[in-house]
Amino acid sequence: PLTKPTWPKTPNNPKTCNNPNNPATATMHILHVLNSTSGGSALSTFEIIEGLQQQGIQSSLVCFNNGSPELRQQIAQKVQGRALFVPLYWTNKKIRAAAWKRPLLELYHTWRTWRGRKYQKAIQALARQHGATHIHTSTILNPEGALAAKALGLPHVWHCRELIGPGQPFQFASFKSWGRWVASHAQVLVANSTATARLLQQHVPHPNTLTIPNAINIESFSPRQHQQKSPLVVGMVGNLHARWKNHKLFLQVALQCLEQSLDVHFYIYGHKPAQDPYVQELQAMAAPAGQRIQFKGFVPNPAHIMQQIDIMFHPAHQESFGRVYIEAMAAGLPVVAINQGAAADIIKHQQNGFLVPNDQPTAIVQQITQLVQNKELRQNIGTAALQEAQQKYAPEVLINNLLQAYQQASQLM
Repeated sequence: PLTKPTWPKTPNNPKTCNNPNNPATATMHILHVLNSTSGGSALSTFEIIEGLQQQGIQSSLVCFNNGSPELRQQIAQKVQGRALFVPLYWTNKKIRAAAWKRPLLELYHTWRTWRGRKYQKAIQALARQHGATHIHTSTILNPEGALAAKALGLPHVWHCRELIGPGQPFQFASFKSWGRWVASHAQVLVANSTATARLLQQHVPHPNTLTIPNAINIESFSPRQHQQKSPLVVGMVGNLHARWKNHKLFLQVALQCLEQSLDVHFYIYGHKPAQDPYVQELQAMAAPAGQRIQFKGFVPNPAHIMQQIDIMFHPAHQESFGRVYIEAMAAGLPVVAINQGAAADIIKHQQNGFLVPNDQPTAIVQQITQLVQNKELRQNIGTAALQEAQQKYAPEVLINNLLQAYQQASQLM
């Protein structure tokens, strides 16, 4: 059976309450469109909602209906019950899907969502009920927010958090026609990094494209004071179903370090699917190291992860932003990252972290060895990383930039 819209129950559904001291935002209400109940995009959106609320700006939410009923109810509480959970249409063709499967996936998504039109009445009703003044779509992959904004005559801010284009994680059947459609359905485009913006501008030539980095709650992390201890722990964070996170490179580096008798353990954090051939391959690679390489599973609080490790090595080379970089920096950890994608925007080599080549494990081992053997280097790089996180990735910086984007979108209507 087709999925019906899910409206979470809530005893109270307060009307929009804005900050009367700020005329530019006094009547603002943002309807957010989100393609998942979990993941980096979801976390960023929830932080945006919280930051806007601190400015007196309330939000409502349309979200893809995955996750447990309990999780959806928790999310609905973030917007005081102003939430709708429905299937959303995904426009992209992912390179990890076999070519023969793509037409079948397209047929399935079209049947399930009518290409984003099936639940338009419910979405538009939510916007009208709560007096939405702007629609903010937090992913380039879903058209529902664009369709609703067009129908309601509202300004639409379209937020791209994905690396798109040939050879990138996210692809489309026709970049040219898709790009024209996106450009015609957004007053402002927002990219979460210059790496994302560079690719976005190739396929969606839009005159109002802004680069606004994500943010995290810096204060929720406790900065590390690095000690001379044994063993040190090198960690990475990446769900094991996301093969592009490059877990194999992490293990190759770990095994080389251990062959050199380096006194260090290696931890991988992230959801571990059962009976997955890729997971079994990773476990077989790690087996000779015994307990010196551990798969720690999913840990919901990133701050807890950062307290358990001393060095972050993130081997993914296709991050559109890489939230984990900022989380490690906020904890005062030195980060070793691949010199591609958003890492090259965030990390200044030998100043607040280290950039290494993707295809040279030996060079990465040398860098990690240097950090393991030099406590002062870990402390100095970690301190500089924390300062960078505080200056550029604090929530208030993101919210101020987004408020300008909303106001610019209104002026372009």
